Amino acid sequence: MNRSLRSTVHTRYFAGALLLLLRISLGVDVASAQGSWDPNTLVYDGSGLGLMEVPDDIPAEAVSITLSHNRIQNITNGTFSKHENCTELYLNSNEISLVEDEAFVGLRSLVYLTLSSNSVPELQASLFDDLTEVKQISLQGNSISSISPGVFTPMANIERIDLRWNPVSVIQTNTFVGLSSVYSMDLMYGKTHVIQSHAFLGLSLITELSLWEHELYQLDPGAFNGLSSLEALPMHWNNLTKLSGDMFTGLDSLTSLTLYHNKLTTLEPNTFLPLHSLKTLDLGLNVIEEISPLAFEGLRSLESLELMVNKITTLKSGTFHSCTSLTRLSLYQNPIKIIETSGLSGPNSLTYLNINGNELVGFGPTFFEPTGLSEQLALDALSEERFSCEPCLCWLTNKTTRGEITDLDGGSNIDKIYNVPYGCDYLSLDECGGVDYDLVCPASGSRVTASPSALLEISVILMICLLVDN
Repeated sequence: MNRSLRSTVHTRYFAGALLLLLRISLGVDVASAQGSWDPNTLVYDGSGLGLMEVPDDIPAEAVSITLSHNRIQNITNGTFSKHENCTELYLNSNEISLVEDEAFVGLRSLVYLTLSSNSVPELQASLFDDLTEVKQISLQGNSISSISPGVFTPMANIERIDLRWNPVSVIQTNTFVGLSSVYSMDLMYGKTHVIQSHAFLGLSLITELSLWEHELYQLDPGAFNGLSSLEALPMHWNNLTKLSGDMFTGLDSLTSLTLYHNKLTTLEPNTFLPLHSLKTLDLGLNVIEEISPLAFEGLRSLESLELMVNKITTLKSGTFHSCTSLTRLSLYQNPIKIIETSGLSGPNSLTYLNINGNELVGFGPTFFEPTGLSEQLALDALSEERFSCEPCLCWLTNKTTRGEITDLDGGSNIDKIYNVPYGCDYLSLDECGGVDYDLVCPASGSRVTASPSALLEISVILMICLLVDN
């Protein structure tokens, strides 16, 4: 072997050994560490190479740069300054914990940016100053605890922002100011405690804002001002303890508000007054003990109201008087003992009412009159010990004597109820005169008399009656 050939072989051997050593020490395929480059499509792909930093030899003419699934930790100032033609930049699934203020300088043509699944701790004010053409940015799954107000403002054309799975503690005033083109904003699964006034000012096109599964305990007055097109606001699984009307100003188009599984204890007067377009309200799984008769004032468009699994003991007269369009009401699994006279006044087309799992001792004689029930009425706790039924029988008597109840259960022998004193309000048996109730069996013609001490039979009959469409 001549000297020249021997030298070449040694050189190749040494180079191969060095590459092997690098592969072993770094755990990467060094031969492909610079990624792939397609000069026809101008696409650079450096994903999954175990890179520790952004390569400095990515072609300047690249229109798409992918560096995802690496081990990049820092994006320093000027890293992409020569990539003025780049429209897509993928930095997701790295270990990025530092993004310097001018890291994205030069990316004036960028349309899509993803930094998801990293450890970015904050978004400083000037970070996106050069990204004037960006339409979509994904920041989900980072460690962002602070967002500087106005950081997104240079992105005048942005349409979608994804901030899921971030521990942002406070959404500050004017955080999203100037973003009139945004139509989609994802904010669920975070650790936000406070939303300040005008935090979302400028987001006039958004129709849904997801704020569920945070740690929200404070909504400042005017927190949602500017969200004039918002239709759905899910805020379940938070720590809200109280609500007030000034929290919901500006939500003229809102049709759905979800607040189940918070820590609400009372509903104050005019809590939902600004929400005149609201159709669905979910307040289930809270600890609500008291509802003001004016709590639902102004909700004339409301169709569905969920109050299941709370701590309500009394439904006051007129509680739902403004809810004239209500068709569905669930009060399931509350310790409700008393439903006052006219406790459901207001709804005139109610088709579903669930009061299962309560502790009812009675309700006023006009409780069901305005409801228009036609599909289902479920009542529990109708027992001898807990249910005082003379006012209920007043209601039933009015129905039967008007011919509105003629076949109680599609085959029942009980046809009419007689001798029930009219004019009873919510009274005890003694106050109502302690009279006997006479029941007529049309099959046998016999009359059955039920005394005040025989409430079990009355309760059974009442259950049958109440499950019939009126």
